[in-house]
Amino acid sequence: MRKPRILLIDDDEEYVETLYYYFKKKGLTLYTAMNGKEGIECLPDVQPDCIILDILMPYQTGAQVYKAARKYSADLPVIICTGTSLLIKEAVKDPQVAYLQKPYEMMELTSLIKYFLSKSEPHQTT
Repeated sequence: MRKPRILLIDDDEEYVETLYYYFKKKGLTLYTAMNGKEGIECLPDVQPDCIILDILMPYQTGAQVYKAARKYSADLPVIICTGTSLLIKEAVKDPQVAYLQKPYEMMELTSLIKYFLSKSEPHQTT
């Protein structure tokens, strides 16, 4: 069984670097994409078990990434971490989506990831 894969899609380099080292210390595999377009493009290769997603990004917004993630897998957990109050209408009803308002405590994010990963086996599509 492979280690769970987490895909972080955010355009804030400092935030990405902080989370990368934080999860590395926790023994989790974190893949990163610096904008929505990169995030969508890497979904098939990474085969993430959970996505951490910003909303306001260049090239493709978090809303566009969310829709692409749903086409990729209807049950892929998405944790939206954003400094904006914008909500994705479709995501409000989605039980596989959680929201964290930036700034947040790392334990909140870690707890959500553990919760989603405990609900399912590592994610793979064919």
